[in-house]
Formats: sequence, structure tokens, C-alpha cells
Amino acid sequence: MKKKPSLFYLKAANQDHEGGCFSLAEMYESGWGVEANKEEAKNWYKKAANLGDPDAQMSLGRIYVAEKNYGDGYKYYHMASLQNYHEAYYELGLLYENGLGRPQDHKQARVWYDKAIDLEQAREALLRLKD
Repeated sequence: MKKKPSLFYLKAANQDHEGGCFSLAEMYESGWGVEANKEEAKNWYKKAANLGDPDAQMSLGRIYVAEKNYGDGYKYYHMASLQNYHEAYYELGLLYENGLGRPQDHKQARVWYDKAIDLEQAREALLRLKD
């Protein structure tokens, strides 16, 4: 028997509720209550991300980076950074430091790591900056 998503989340998502879209995406990514489906998860994350959900933007960025699609990973991390999502600053620093999705640029990486330090990613960013 095929599992179906919660009607509550589905109805919310179909009415462009970013939280409903994000919840459905998490369900499809993890297989919680539904059959796991990575593409379906990405579709719902995209919808939530485009509605402005920074958690969805970060999740989608992570998926794209894991798939080595660094350009799209950068795009969604950058979207989250525009909402002062602290983890996005650190992830953008990593992309610039390693030349993933952008030309390698240690000065730009430092800019993003400095922003991360100002927020909650101090430990990881400080370790990278001590070089």
C-alpha cells in the first residue's frame, strides 16, 4: 500500500503556505509518513524556498551541493543569506574558499566567514581563518 502525505500539509502546500511546502519536502526527503522520494522533496523545497522559507533554501542548497550542483547550491544559500540565515554565511564561505559554484576567492570567503563569526558559526569559521 502506497503511503500518502498528510492532507493537512498537502492542502496548506497547495495554497502556497511555505510551512506546508517545507513540511511535505521534509516528509518526502526522510520517508516520514510517505515513501521517500528525493525529486518530490526537491520540488516541495523549491516551492517553499521561492515563497521565502530560509529553512527550505538551506535544505535545497545542501541537496544541490551533495549532488555537486554547486551553482544551484550557491543560489539557494545566497537566498537564505539575504534573510540573515547564519548557516548560509558559513556555507557560502566554504563554496568561495574551495571554488565550488564560484571562482575560488579567499577574500570573498573571508567576507562570508566574518559574517558567520558575527553570528553563530564562530567556532567553525575561526578554525578556517587561523591559516
